Amino acid sequence: MSIKLLPEATFSENGFLHFVKHKPLRLINTETNETIKRVEPPVTGWDLVSIREACDLCDCQSGKYPVDAFVGDSWIGSNEI
Repeated sequence: MSIKLLPEATFSENGFLHFVKHKPLRLINTETNETIKRVEPPVTGWDLVSIREACDLCDCQSGKYPVDAFVGDSWIGSNEI
């Protein structure tokens, strides 16, 4: 079960990601609140493609446990959507 991200409009220049694009991406097991993966942003900041690539590298895609994705403190998606 892959991580579903918020609609692409959220990642546009006017979307909220523009304001946090230089914050780390964190994938959190929502049952344990444990950080599964933390990825520093690219030099140019996050965009939709780079976030999808980072999420795809996570071993949490199996759906064995719920995972939420955050950039900084901003929730951007989940494998439960």
